[in-house]
Amino acid sequence: MAHKVILVSCVSGMATAETTAAKIRKIAAERKWDVSVKVAEFRKLKEAVPGCDVLVQIAPSDPTDYGIPKLSGVPFLTGFELDKTIQALDEIINAEPSTKPEESE
Repeated sequence: MAHKVILVSCVSGMATAETTAAKIRKIAAERKWDVSVKVAEFRKLKEAVPGCDVLVQIAPSDPTDYGIPKLSGVPFLTGFELDKTIQALDEIINAEPSTKPEESE
C-alpha cells in the first residue's frame, strides 16, 4: 500500500475539521494505514488538493469536482453511518494506484 494523503475541510470553521482529522488519525493508527491527514480551510481547497488522495469534507453541499474521491466528514462527528464511511475510506486507502497506459510513439 502506497502512502496516501487525506485532506479534511469544513465550511464553518477549522475547529470542526481539526476534530475530524484527529478522529481519522486515530482510526488510521488502529488500522495501520500509511497516511497523512491534513486540514485546509474551505476557501483554500483548490490550492490544498494537489497531492491529496481523498477529501473528507464537512460541508452541506459542495458540488465542486476536485478530481479526487470525496467523502462526508459528518459521520466522524455524529457517529451516524461511521462504519460505512470508514469502510469507504479504507477502500480508497487500500486501492491500488491507477496506472496510465503507455503512450505509443
